[in-house]
Amino acid sequence: AEKQFAVESYLHHQGLRFVDRFDANTYLKLTKALDHFDLVGEDGLEKSLEKVQAKVMVVGFTTDWLYKPAQNKLISESLQKLNKHASYLEIDHPHGHDSFLINSENFLRLIRLFLQGADEDEIARQEINKSRHAITRADVKKEADLKIIGDWVKKDEKVLDLGCGRGILLENLRETKNVNGLGVDFDCDKASACISRGVAVYQGDIRKALSMLPDNSFDWVVFSRMVEELPEPGQVILDALRVGKRVAVSFVNHGYWKNRLYFSQYGSKIKNDVYRDNWQKSEPRNHFSIREFEQFCSAPESQKIPFKIGRKVFHRGNWKTTCKLLPNLRAGLAIYELVRF
Repeated sequence: AEKQFAVESYLHHQGLRFVDRFDANTYLKLTKALDHFDLVGEDGLEKSLEKVQAKVMVVGFTTDWLYKPAQNKLISESLQKLNKHASYLEIDHPHGHDSFLINSENFLRLIRLFLQGADEDEIARQEINKSRHAITRADVKKEADLKIIGDWVKKDEKVLDLGCGRGILLENLRETKNVNGLGVDFDCDKASACISRGVAVYQGDIRKALSMLPDNSFDWVVFSRMVEELPEPGQVILDALRVGKRVAVSFVNHGYWKNRLYFSQYGSKIKNDVYRDNWQKSEPRNHFSIREFEQFCSAPESQKIPFKIGRKVFHRGNWKTTCKLLPNLRAGLAIYELVRF
């Protein structure tokens, strides 16, 4: 039949695509089941999910008006509160509720990564990173703190990695120490890499992730060079101490002598492996020194949740050699353990 309106042609086209991808009878049964199924039930969502044993990945679409991202997040957050292996990822897709029906490569790739592990793209990226690790100073610095923090974590402990990146730390701890971990990162590509490694991940804001987690739900909360990128970093550290018994914080020491000397000579920020971009290209960051961090730890307003500094390790400018003398002046990297009373 001749189509009188453009929308009819669109619906006809999408209908044909849909029939090619789905068995119509199966889809009717699924939608009927969804219409009759109440996930929350009479006793609440967490009660309904408490018997889940399988690994779970929840995927939301930013424009979905029927199954909204907030509702999908609630499912994954409830599972995480129950100590289940659950991940949440969110795909930016323009087609609203129809997004999961349309052939979205990002969505299909996530399903493949979840069911099959790393694909060729992710394996290639991992191989590149391995080769760089062997020869590049910048990549040595990327993982300089992970070994120290990894040594601090004990077997079978629970670890929350805030700003987890591609899940390298949590994967290593799972394989070497049987650690139960959850990563948090805002970047969908990095969160997808976590899925390929079998690491549970929550794609979203760090502060939101902390707010949803119960007190004492982790043995460790890790900030690997992440604190300086957060709004109100001091409050975020206190929130982490509520969730975890210990917090590991690593950061670049802005009081390092080369930074001071360069600024005194040239009146501008130094450019190197750490400070790569000019001010107009770099993101807002709260750079601070070792002295400023220890002043924060001892300040009365920081003791809303009482804690003390435990172990601390300082590396010199090469991020390899340990620094023990005058660390605020001579150390390029600082790694702290904060212990709640």
